[in-house]
Amino acid sequence: MLNEELRRDALVNSVSNADNLSETLERAHKTASETDDAGETILKSLSQQKHRLLSARAAAASMERDMESSERKLRRMGYEKCIQRWMWHVVALCIVAALGTFAYFKITADTHRKNGRHLSDYKIIDRDETGKFV
Repeated sequence: MLNEELRRDALVNSVSNADNLSETLERAHKTASETDDAGETILKSLSQQKHRLLSARAAAASMERDMESSERKLRRMGYEKCIQRWMWHVVALCIVAALGTFAYFKITADTHRKNGRHLSDYKIIDRDETGKFV
């Protein structure tokens, strides 16, 4: 009888241990399933972030090209403005020179008329024996 009781206790203990191991195994399976779901969610999130980063990188490269193009256009516009400014200075200088030359000849012509001289008297323009300019 003692042997049977020991066997019965051993069987009860083994069934109890098997139940405990079964519950532990079920908890481990549940934890593994939850971990797998969490891993899939994380991988999907990382994939979405990768796509966002790639599109942001492409947009940044496009903006970089646009900025370089705009910078070249602005530099060219600055050069053109500088050239226009110099052209206005040259035009103004030509006008001043023309007015100065005109005023000089106007003033000197009046002075020469008062003195009774002509430009031909200065041997700038020669006359022949008939009085025609040569």
